[in-house]
Amino acid sequence: MKLKSLLYGTAAVLMGTGASGGALAADPPVAAEPVEYVRVCDAFGKGFFYIPGTDTCLKIDGYVRVEMRFNETFSDDDDGWETRARHRVRFDARTETDLGLLRSMISFYQTLGPGGNSTSKYELTYSSNVTLDDAFITLSNDTGQWTIGYASSFFDFFGGYTHTGTGGHDQTAGQTLFAYTFNIGNGVSATLSLEDPYASGRKLESGTCATTTAGGPVICSAYGTFFTTFATFPAFATGTVYGGQRIPDIVANLRVDQGWGSAQIMGALRQIRAKQGPMIVTGTTFTFSAATTTAVGGDDAWGWALGAGLEVALPGVPVDFAAQGCYSEGALAYCVAGTGGALNDAVFNVATGSLNLTKAWQIGAGVSIAASPTVSVNIDGAYGDINHAGVFLDYDYWGMAGNVVWKPVGGLAISAEIQYRETNPDAGAGGITASNRWNGVFRVQRSF
Repeated sequence: MKLKSLLYGTAAVLMGTGASGGALAADPPVAAEPVEYVRVCDAFGKGFFYIPGTDTCLKIDGYVRVEMRFNETFSDDDDGWETRARHRVRFDARTETDLGLLRSMISFYQTLGPGGNSTSKYELTYSSNVTLDDAFITLSNDTGQWTIGYASSFFDFFGGYTHTGTGGHDQTAGQTLFAYTFNIGNGVSATLSLEDPYASGRKLESGTCATTTAGGPVICSAYGTFFTTFATFPAFATGTVYGGQRIPDIVANLRVDQGWGSAQIMGALRQIRAKQGPMIVTGTTFTFSAATTTAVGGDDAWGWALGAGLEVALPGVPVDFAAQGCYSEGALAYCVAGTGGALNDAVFNVATGSLNLTKAWQIGAGVSIAASPTVSVNIDGAYGDINHAGVFLDYDYWGMAGNVVWKPVGGLAISAEIQYRETNPDAGAGGITASNRWNGVFRVQRSF
């Protein structure tokens, strides 16, 4: 009996000490740190997710694109075959706030492709450049939307269905802008936008001059003015003549988006300022210097552009049709592109002492046909006309393009396109050479 009591007592002691020794009694469970998994955000469509720890929804998408290009050649120095490779990444962030939907967009792409020719060996050289595609902020509610940053110009409407866009004459472009869009109702809106044309390349200095006849007068056009004297002068010369920018381009549109499609009328105003200071002529180059009494005056003018566009889904057939027309005096790049000749907002005629705005117009149209669930056919083209003061640098141009796009699986597109462009100078025009060219493109693109 004493031995049994001893054994029971020892067991009791061992069990009693388990809490302090931790060998026999179980420890209470310890709560694990909470893990926040990425949550799907379905408020704005597919592909959005919540950034952990925030109420901001983010979508990341992009593509990888590879092309073979075939060019019509006219000499042994022309390259008839070349390649391009590009990747594009886009970040779209959206947050619901007390003021409305706050959105920011960042998009950029990098292209490896032809960067020029070696002047010594005529060898094709490739370059790899990163290009900003979008970088803007919007704040929208029932009343309207603020748009601030680098985004598509509010003048633009239709740029084409094919890869080159309206037969190589896609005039759309991004610009750094400050805009407000007012929602009128029933899909109708009106926008006022202040835009920087230097951000898009829509305000360039080509610096071309010519004499209307041997001995003068000299007409100079380079988005600004030259002043010079009557004299026998080289046919062409170059220089920089645009004065400093004082105000942005002023852009406005009235737009409707409804079930049948979209339509827009738009306008733009641009200040054209001439460079100030005296000028000398050396050979065929204009430079500004105090060494001459020939004055370069500060003549100013206002360029403008007006346009209208329409895009509709034809009833009963899987066909979309779009068209846009535009006329400009002194703000050419809003209307025209890929013309194959000089583009100058204004010219100065020494004979009359006046700054004359260059006139231009372009009309483009296209169709997109869904031939099957996986195959589409796209055709578009454009025609335009450039009219500088007198017949100097006057010409017309046109182009067409067509492609077939096959999408065998989701996210993969394989396409082949053919393009043709032609430029024809007006009778008696100088500085423009008639040209025409065929091009072909084979493209493979993976979007995600």
